[in-house]
Amino acid sequence: MPLPLAVVALAVGFTPAAQARIRELTANTWKRRPADAGAGGFWAPFAALSREELARAREKPGDDYPSPLVRADFDGR
Repeated sequence: MPLPLAVVALAVGFTPAAQARIRELTANTWKRRPADAGAGGFWAPFAALSREELARAREKPGDDYPSPLVRADFDGR
């Protein structure tokens, strides 16, 4: 789990803090998995984290994957 997760987070351009939070969420989800058949403890916090990272990319664009996505123009929007 750590290496693929780290590679994806790095490739996407998430901040080190966001990468650490994703690792924490993933580890907690796997710990709960046998007792809790759903991944509900992961998706809501992950969605919030993704929104935070997109907001960061809008406010301080960088050399990462989210920055050009949030500045892209799709059908005039």
